[in-house]
Formats: sequence, C-alpha cells, structure tokens
Amino acid sequence: MPRYKRITILAEKPKAAEKIAQALAEIGQLSEMSYRGLKYYKIRKGSTIIYVTYALGHLYTLEEVRPRFFKRYPIFTLEWTLNKRQGRRKSSVKKIISLLDKLGSESDEIVNACDYDIEGSTLGYNAIRFAKKRNGAKISRMKFSSLTKKEILSSFFKRDIKLDGYYAIAGISRHLIDFIWGVNLTRLLTDLAVSASGVHSLISIGRVQGPTLYYIVKREREINTFVPLPFWNLHARFKTEAGESVEASYVENPVLKKNDAIEIKRQVESIGVGHISEIKKGKRRYAPPPPFNLTDLQSEAYTNFGFKPSRTLAIAEQLYLEALITYPRTGSQKYPPDIDHGEILNGLLRIASYKDMVKRTFNVNPGLKPVEGKKTDPAHPAIFPTGEIPKRELSIDEKKLYDLILRRYIASFYPPIIMDTMKVSIDVGGRMFVVNGRRIVERGWLEVYHPYTNIGESTLPALYEGQKLVVSDVSIEDKFTTPPRRYTQRSLLLQMEKDGIGTKATRSQIIDTLYQRNYIKGESIEPTELGMTLIEILEKKIPKIISLGMTREMEKNLEEILIRPDISKKVLRDSVETVSSIILSVMDEETLGKRLDSMSKTARYKKRVLGKCPVCKDGDLIVIVSKRTGKRFVGCSNYPKCTASMPLPQKGRIRVGGKCNKCEWPRVKVTIGRKTFVTCVNLNCPSKEKVTQNEK
Repeated sequence: MPRYKRITILAEKPKAAEKIAQALAEIGQLSEMSYRGLKYYKIRKGSTIIYVTYALGHLYTLEEVRPRFFKRYPIFTLEWTLNKRQGRRKSSVKKIISLLDKLGSESDEIVNACDYDIEGSTLGYNAIRFAKKRNGAKISRMKFSSLTKKEILSSFFKRDIKLDGYYAIAGISRHLIDFIWGVNLTRLLTDLAVSASGVHSLISIGRVQGPTLYYIVKREREINTFVPLPFWNLHARFKTEAGESVEASYVENPVLKKNDAIEIKRQVESIGVGHISEIKKGKRRYAPPPPFNLTDLQSEAYTNFGFKPSRTLAIAEQLYLEALITYPRTGSQKYPPDIDHGEILNGLLRIASYKDMVKRTFNVNPGLKPVEGKKTDPAHPAIFPTGEIPKRELSIDEKKLYDLILRRYIASFYPPIIMDTMKVSIDVGGRMFVVNGRRIVERGWLEVYHPYTNIGESTLPALYEGQKLVVSDVSIEDKFTTPPRRYTQRSLLLQMEKDGIGTKATRSQIIDTLYQRNYIKGESIEPTELGMTLIEILEKKIPKIISLGMTREMEKNLEEILIRPDISKKVLRDSVETVSSIILSVMDEETLGKRLDSMSKTARYKKRVLGKCPVCKDGDLIVIVSKRTGKRFVGCSNYPKCTASMPLPQKGRIRVGGKCNKCEWPRVKVTIGRKTFVTCVNLNCPSKEKVTQNEK
C-alpha cells in the first residue's frame, strides 16, 4: 500500500485557515475535519494529503523559571510555557496544541503560514518547534500579503524550506526584553509602594509605556506653564469699481503693540484708497497621496471617522481576513513589483458603486502607473484592495475603512491636482496688504479622493495691476499666543513613529494600555493625576525608565536583529544590565516607596469617588463594599458625621456618570457585558428611568 506524503499548514487564525484551505481546494479535494470539536481541513491530491489548522494567537507565552528560593524580582531566567493568559480560550489552546502534535507527528513537512511579520513568525516558530514532529519532517514558510486564492497558491508552491529564523529571533528577543523591562520594573515599583504601607496596588510601567506617558506629561507641563502674549492682526476690506469685495491682510501681521495697530488703522482709513501694486500668478501641483501604510491609515481614519488607532487596525485585520485588502501591519508606501493593477481594477469593476470610478481610471492612466511613497517594509507592501468583492454585507465601519483604502488606491493612478494661484499686493499709502486666491483648473485625483481631503478654492474677482480699490472697512483682531495642543491619539501615534519608539503593530496597543492603567484620559489626551505623579517620581529617581533616547536606541537594536541575528544575545545582555542597575539603585529607598504608596492611595481613593455629597456639601460620595455582606453602596467620606448613603447596582462595572440634572446626587454608568446604562444613585430621584446607551 503506497504511503501518502503529508503536509501540515499552520495558519494564525481560523478565518485565515479557511481561506488557505479553500484556495488549496483548487489542487485537490477539500474535506472539513473535526478534532475534539475543533474544525480543521484536509486536501487530498493523489498521494499527497495537506492538513490546514490554526494557532488562535500565541499558544505559548513567557513565564519566569522559579528557583527554590524564589524572589519576585529581578527575573531574568525565562521559559516558554502554555499561554495561560488566553482566559476562556485556554481549553481551545490545549486542543489546538494536541491537534498540532497529532498532525505534526504524522507529517513529512510542517508549513508556517502565520502572518509574515515578527509576531506571526514568532507565533508560528514557537508552535512548530514545541510540537511533536515526525522524524525528518521538513519545516517551511509561506509568505503572502493577501488571502486571495492566487496569492495563497503562489505562496504554497514557492514556499521556503526554512522557518524565517531572523524574524523569529527578532520576535523572541523583543518578547524577552519587554518581559524583562515590564515585569521587573512593575514589580519593583509595586513592591516599593507595598513596603511603605502593606497595601497592595499595582503600579505598571513598561519599556515603551514610560517614554510615551512622558510625552503627554511634558506637553501638559508646557500647557500649564504657558504665558499667553497679546498681539493684533489687521484686515482690510476693499471694493472694486464694480462693487466686488476683496478682503486682505496686513503684510506685517502680527502687530505687537496695540497703539501701533490703532495708528495703522487710522492711517489706512484716512487715506481711503489703495492700488494694486503687484499681481503674481503661478500654478501649483498637488501630487496624489501615496498608498497607505498602517500609520497613514490610522491617521487618516482618525481624522475622517474618529476611529482610534486600535479600532482602525482591528477593522483592517478583518478586511484582510475577508481577502478584501492586503496585510495591514506594514510600514511600506510601495506596491509589490509584480503587482497586476489591471487584474485588481477589473475585479473592482464588479462592485457597482465603484464601477464608474474604476472605468475612468483606465482612461486617465492607460499604462496604470501609480504614484508610490518613499517608505518601504521588507515584509509587506502598502495596503491596497485585492480586487475581491465582499462575500457578505460589511458593517458601517468596515464600509468606511474599505472605501478609504479603495479610493486611496485608485487616486494613486490619477494625475495631480493643478491650481492657478494669484497673490495680490495692495498698497495703501505705503501700508501693504495682501490677498491670495487659488482656482482648480484640473481636478486630477480630487475626482476620486474628494471625501477625504480639504483642498478647496479661494476665488478672487477680476483684478489687474494699477487698479484702484476703495477701503470700505479696516478691522483689528485681538489675539493671544496659544499653548501647544494636547496630543490626540492620531498625533501621539505620529510622534511615536517619528521618534522611533514602539512598532507599527504595537503603538496603538501602548496608547490603549495607558488609558487602561488610568494614566491618561480624554480624546484630547490629558494625563491623570496618577500619570503626572508617576512621571514626576520616575523623572527624579529612575529617569532611565522614561528615557526617550534609550528606548529609541533599543528599538534600533531590535530592528537590527532582523539583519544581524548574532547581536541578539548582546541586546538581551544590555537590557539585563540596565534593568539590574535600575533595581539596585532604588530597591531599598524608603522615601521612594512612600511617594509611590501615597500616589497609589490617592489614585485608589479618587477611583472610588462618584461626586460631592449633596447632604453635607463637604464630603465625597465614595463606593464602599460592606465587609459583612460583600454588597457595595455609596456613602459619605465624612461618616459618621454625615450618614448619607444609597445602594448601588450589585452587578457590572461602575464608572462616574456626572451629576444628575434632577437632583444633587451623582449618576453612575453601569456596564454589564456589552450593555451600558446610566442611573442616578438616589433612590428618591424623580428621574429613576434608566437611560440606555450604546457602549462606545
């Protein structure tokens, strides 16, 4: 009986496994299989059997190796173990590992088909190296940037007989360093605080969290210490002979003295007539924007839709798994050299709402030569549509992001926007005013991308040099210099990219973590008192934790491992030495422990405060959990002097909901699962109807 050749393919997610299996059905008979409730796939072609399964995220995670005499820190001896952080998916992880053991022990070849980046390579590398394998089994790698049938088949037949070791080594090094920094320093700060009072309160910090929080605190300090200075801008309105209005600005704006501004206004009004001394005409070209990389996409989605960077990435990953766009975790603004734009555009012709737009693309750029950006990524090209049509109704947010990506792609084939520009100088007795106009003469890529750009016109009436204009009004605008703006998630993301901290895949996660730790708040990002105090303490006692320069240097070293994996041990050694020196420098500092403890106490207390007590007008209404019954209620901090008290909902997460507009008591937001409602804590409040709202 002939022996079958068996190949096992490991994908990163169930949807990716399904897409790979469906594509490979082109070369053989596809069957859906089941193992202890897990679906996997079998493709048979002659004497070859191909199995396709998935990893469901990281199957293994780092844990410390605990010696006999265990200390909480420093921890530098680590090992990969079953990922216990998978929560409810832990039983599925065990089943997946068991299935991979079963398939691996029978297979002649195991293929890593996880996402082709540092995380996907690390995930697949660990899953495969810890799996049981048949003696002599080969290990190979599929590399693809979209889940289209064509690219999957090409990747399968061109798979590399190696396990992209450089990416895996870089990924493992990053995991080790993040663990060494995050776990050790978090335990250090937490234990210092606990040693001062005996009360446990987690104080989290990480290698990239620290510098990112420092950005925000530093900006807040600049805002708080900013001293506004007055200045004045002058504007004049002129009338032509035909009665048309022209508004111009004084060329020497801003004027730094009010009396000077008043005198200039008086002079211009008294003269009453000006003449056009010069008209400069020109043309301006606006080239199409380059194709998206992840940061550009997150920035544009935030500007146009208000999507948080993490939300954009989640939607983009879903569109990728549906084979509608290419892999989103990329830093490239370039298309792959072998791309068939005609095939993609012909595919998009099948989507009715884009049909006319795509047809025009063939007319305006018959050679289909697109604009590209400068940035590259060795793993993946830019983000663009694959030409596949949606197999299901997309959600509203998915439609928005898909439309943005598709229009950006099509816009790259269109010619530049061309504008006629005109700069008009108006002389009023030696006082010069200027007005600028612009008019679109060729719309170019604006035809496609107009919903997502603010390029517009500013037309002027027909004017000529020497023309007399009557002064109809002169105004003085009182202004003050303004402080720098607080970061938004968009601008913070761009700042992190500019300074080279974090990665394209982790920056949005870092920002989310800072929110979760209650270090920052608001859409216009403001540090909380906890975040401000933590940075103040670290700045004085452990500045290395928030050092931008050191973090940037470490990121460069981690990136270099992709080229020179031999330096990974040195990079790890340097991290161990740095973290060790930090721990040794402060581990016995009682003053630091007291400051951290005081910070934690204040944060814990404020987290419990719902608002001012409406009875005594002096105390705070705080959330209290009864030691006797375990039930929670709200009570006044001035107890027993003030006995104000009300019960609280016993289920769900409680957050501050503002002051009730019907009484003086606070309202609370209660979240149970995916549902959130707002209610006043006062049982006697006339507005006891619950206000239901969608969770944001």
